[in-house]
Amino acid sequence: MGKTKGDISESESDYSDDEKKENLMDKVENAERQPKPHEKKEFVEPETDETEDQPPFVVVVQGPKKSGKTTLIKSLVKHYTRHKINSVNGTITLRSGKNARVTFIECPNDINGMIDLAKVADLCLTLVDASVGFEMQTFEFLSILQVNL
Repeated sequence: MGKTKGDISESESDYSDDEKKENLMDKVENAERQPKPHEKKEFVEPETDETEDQPPFVVVVQGPKKSGKTTLIKSLVKHYTRHKINSVNGTITLRSGKNARVTFIECPNDINGMIDLAKVADLCLTLVDASVGFEMQTFEFLSILQVNL
């Protein structure tokens, strides 16, 4: 059984003329929105993060052994990220806001490490053990900071 011009299928007869026109208009609009194969697409530059261009704010935590350097860094990381870290190995860089990054570095107790970190530090947090008081390493680090400012 072939179709003749007068035959109308059930799916076509279910729609009114207005609905057919709307469907046709939707198809035309969708075809206009899609780029043609012969048209060149406009290059859209990807959005870059503004903080990638700027170096992070470097915070150096210095103090004698068992003064709480690692505990302070863990607490600051938890404050900014709400994630708990188990150990501090090397530098930790994190976002402190929408457009700001912070890097935390634990200062070693040798003179070479103190000199290197004094050159790059934006902020130095010096911890003092209250039961012991000031130690020689603290005064050495302070004098290194004075020279490098």
